[in-house]
Amino acid sequence: MSETDKLTNVYTYAYYDYDAYGNPTQVNHNIGSALNTVTNQTYHNSVSSSRYLIGQPLIKTVTSTRGGASWQDKEEITYDATTRLPLGRSTYTGTTAVNKTGETKWTYETNGSGIVASEKNGALQRDGVFRKYLYL
Repeated sequence: MSETDKLTNVYTYAYYDYDAYGNPTQVNHNIGSALNTVTNQTYHNSVSSSRYLIGQPLIKTVTSTRGGASWQDKEEITYDATTRLPLGRSTYTGTTAVNKTGETKWTYETNGSGIVASEKNGALQRDGVFRKYLYL
């Protein structure tokens, strides 16, 4: 997909790559010479007689490049191997996306009556206190 902004004469394009199940695995979006953004996404796909689960997001990395300098933002989601319920979400940023900016963990009641979540967000909660929520 491409287009040229006739007012600013900026050529913009985007390329998309997909996995065998139609999930977008890479999106390359270029806005002229000003900004290039590449998004890479991995997925869990499970096709069996007991479960058909397609497109469960695992790791998303967004790399933005402007003026020769790059910046990355990354999100990782972990799941229980049996139930495939989410267990945690961590976010990172920096030139190589190694600086942790947030973390959320989920646990589940055994009777299925609720979800307990704790959240630690280094970018927004400077005190580092874990926040807990119970959803019934």
